Amino acid sequence: MKYHIILTLSAILMAVNVSCADHAARFETNISEAEQALADGQLTEAQSLTDALDADIDAGTLSAVQLGRLSLVHMKLNEAYTHDDFDNVGKAVACYHAAFEADADSARAFYADCAVADIPYCMTLTTIVKNIDDPMPWPEEEPDSIPM
Repeated sequence: MKYHIILTLSAILMAVNVSCADHAARFETNISEAEQALADGQLTEAQSLTDALDADIDAGTLSAVQLGRLSLVHMKLNEAYTHDDFDNVGKAVACYHAAFEADADSARAFYADCAVADIPYCMTLTTIVKNIDDPMPWPEEEPDSIPM
């Protein structure tokens, strides 16, 4: 009886492990395709791929580096569009927060050591997130007249 229970549990654990490995491989393929589509100027395809990947943010199975890559794709998409649609910025901020929740050290290393071409996107995203998370207080109003 114990043998059957151990065998069943082992099979379940192996199925879960294969499922997670398949999920990670699928994400890597999709994020690479989104990055390539963006590099090729295919904005619609890149946007649809990243929209599909956004569903995985809440799953909690993505690494900090994967979430960081997705945030940068969103920032690049935001820059590529000529209209004022800041939905991609919001999604990039969500990825940034999720990356730091997944593994703060890996996320910090990813954003600090990004590729040279990605530095403006990393800096902009970091600045946006810091202003959202810890806004600067408004200065007190100056008096209308100078005291004598």
